[in-house]
Amino acid sequence: MKIHSTLFDEMIDDVHMHALDCLWLYLDAFGNKVPFPERLDKNFSLKKEVFFHILKTLMIDDRLRLAKNGHFLTGTIDEQINTFKAAFPSSEESQKEIGGMWNWFFMDECPAGAVWVYKLEDGTEHLEWT
Repeated sequence: MKIHSTLFDEMIDDVHMHALDCLWLYLDAFGNKVPFPERLDKNFSLKKEVFFHILKTLMIDDRLRLAKNGHFLTGTIDEQINTFKAAFPSSEESQKEIGGMWNWFFMDECPAGAVWVYKLEDGTEHLEWT
């Protein structure tokens, strides 16, 4: 999956430093800007695929790490993504009882949240926990 870098950077600027629910919600609008086969807000499987592609890309670029309760997930990036995928809801409808998908990201069932990584002017690494 290839996402135009300008659009990708624009999206990351919009969701940077926010919890993963913002990335999930942003994909509805983002999907209208990118020529996917259909709207992401109407295709849960495609939206999920794009979500995990973006998550993995951010992790490979060391812009984002996954953590839960103050501890980073262990294993390779693929192993961490697979852990997240295994816990991911089967549909957005399945999450209506808790108020929607965005709430799932803050539930115990969600294996991790976002920790944004960036370099300060002096070159030191800063972690922004969400």
